[in-house]
Amino acid sequence: MAYNGMATASWTMTPSNFPGTTEENADTYDVEKAKEYLDASGVDPSSVTFSIIISDDTKKRAAEVIQANLKEIGIECTIENMDLATYLSTTAEGDYTAAIGGYTSSNLLSYVVGVYHSSSINASNKTRLNDPEVDALIDQAKTTLDEEERVAILEQLSAKLNEICSQVPLYQPLTLRAYNSGLKGVEVSDSGTLYFEDVYWEE
Repeated sequence: MAYNGMATASWTMTPSNFPGTTEENADTYDVEKAKEYLDASGVDPSSVTFSIIISDDTKKRAAEVIQANLKEIGIECTIENMDLATYLSTTAEGDYTAAIGGYTSSNLLSYVVGVYHSSSINASNKTRLNDPEVDALIDQAKTTLDEEERVAILEQLSAKLNEICSQVPLYQPLTLRAYNSGLKGVEVSDSGTLYFEDVYWEE
């Protein structure tokens, strides 16, 4: 709803379109299981209150969906809109309870470095994850030249990140491309980038 059909639901801690992502250990949307977890915790859902910070209308629509989902299990939350500069500063400093954000990358390795490596705390590692095993796997992948070996390391990392679940995956936007059938060489990268120097008109 937040993206008007131009996104897919995401279950994994890493983007599903990149080689190296796995659904191993990934959670799915399960209201009944959430209720079970709450019951087991002994926490009264009505005592849980927090704010979701957002910085644009798309994030606001997504936050409204989450707000409705949480209400199903008795948790109330508010939505706080910020200008982008304040939002980026607040999330980088970790001075928040919940936020909706995103991170764009050209490949899985650069994605995990930016989102999960401890060196990115106070920057793009918004959950401030600092896990030695995660860092070690990322560093190992960075120094592995063989592509198959690197993908295998990233799959191990992806499964580990799914188990830790330091953030909640929501959706991946879809990129819609429309072009004349005579235009050739149109290839969109895993990051959604189209390089126009590669396209040409068929003679």
